[in-house]
Amino acid sequence: MRNRILHLADLHLGAAADSDLPERSAEKLRDCRDRLLDRLADYVTQPESPIGLVLIVGDLFDRHDPPQDLETRVRQALAASARTVPVITVPGNHDELSYRDCPYRRGDWPGVLVRNSSPEVVWHGPIGPEGYLVIVSAAYEAGKARPGTELRFPPVPELRASGAFPDHARFLAAVHGTVTDYFSGRVVEGERCFRVSHRQVAEAGYDYLALGHIHRPCSWRAGTCHAVYPGPVVGPIASDPGTGTWVSVRVAGPSLIAETSAAPPAVVPTRWNVVEEQVAPEESVQSVLERITPRITAGGDDPTVLRLQGRTSHSELCGELRRRLADAGLSAVIRGDELEALPEADAEQLAREESLTGCFVRKWRAWREAEKPEESLAAAVLWEGLHALGWSEGGGGS
Repeated sequence: MRNRILHLADLHLGAAADSDLPERSAEKLRDCRDRLLDRLADYVTQPESPIGLVLIVGDLFDRHDPPQDLETRVRQALAASARTVPVITVPGNHDELSYRDCPYRRGDWPGVLVRNSSPEVVWHGPIGPEGYLVIVSAAYEAGKARPGTELRFPPVPELRASGAFPDHARFLAAVHGTVTDYFSGRVVEGERCFRVSHRQVAEAGYDYLALGHIHRPCSWRAGTCHAVYPGPVVGPIASDPGTGTWVSVRVAGPSLIAETSAAPPAVVPTRWNVVEEQVAPEESVQSVLERITPRITAGGDDPTVLRLQGRTSHSELCGELRRRLADAGLSAVIRGDELEALPEADAEQLAREESLTGCFVRKWRAWREAEKPEESLAAAVLWEGLHALGWSEGGGGS
């Protein structure tokens, strides 16, 4: 029963794999990403596949001039899918139409390529045993629209009035750009894509707003209109690893129902192993290592990113973990952007102060001398007290 629309966006094929990955993991990631559409074609063409239409909403390629072998492979894969189900491609801002060497300008693109710069019906037809779908879309092209132009989609009642579509038709709007209802409407100079209002699309009568451009998966409802950024299935770098999931929109009677599920391993055999770990100030490097090692090992040869959060008294925690993992034959891209390193304080100098801070530090030193706690715990207690008293490096406190 091919009653599902596969909503993809921001695949960025051709993007370089993270330079911090070992070559074996990087090669697996490149192969998975660059051959994703080949595997998708195999999946779509199976008789039992639920996919009735493939919709790619922008940034299929990472650049407007992808390597020729990659472009050829993508064309062949999409053509294979298009022999079984409709395939609709909306250009994005990375592979935007106005570039002279854009792949969309060379020869016939498989399936339906959106080239109109204002919203119009780009495809309509039956989907599933009883459904009927109308897709309205537009593609940004420099010279025909200014960066950040806000699209207004034609009202569904006007489209229905044409008599071209059956009464049970469902309407889907597709755009690569920023939803102004939920993100800043500020136009970034050179951002070659549109803005769109979810509220306007909902009030115009659409059932679903298929989006691309924002890589974080997001979804909202306005009335009966569901708006979705699916995020990339698998990304090239640790800061943009992708979701490991995809969004399929089920055509069910009078509704379009978006459902997120794990992408089939046959299509996405490699995905990022994302390990997020909360660190406490009193923890030793070894205790953090023992906690993360099983989760990193579970990823096998798949690329792994370790995201550390919280606070630590070890200023070189990331580097030390990287070294110890390497000694154990393991690797991970380690990110400590959300990890706060506790500042170093000169306890001896602070203890001489005639202030609340000085009083606290003197008591802290006496406690440390009497109890002899682990240095990491002692440092954490000192920092917590100084923080509560408003002390900061280079500044003062109470």
